[in-house]
Amino acid sequence: MIRTQIQLEPSTYNEMKRRATAMQCSISELARQGIEEKLQRQDRADKWQASLPVLGRHGSGLGDLSENHDKYLSNGW
Repeated sequence: MIRTQIQLEPSTYNEMKRRATAMQCSISELARQGIEEKLQRQDRADKWQASLPVLGRHGSGLGDLSENHDKYLSNGW
């Protein structure tokens, strides 16, 4: 691991300390978990944003697909 420093508002530090104690882990571990979760969430958001331009670009030719999707899926699956 790489050692680094961050600065926190006193209220944030106190809340992290309280939660770390409750979870029986260190503040550093809690921070690592939070950072990892944020990065994963951002990756999902980036992938969703990247998919938006292609939504609706291809048509099925079926006028009732949104109403009868289960019927069409059961035929092909």
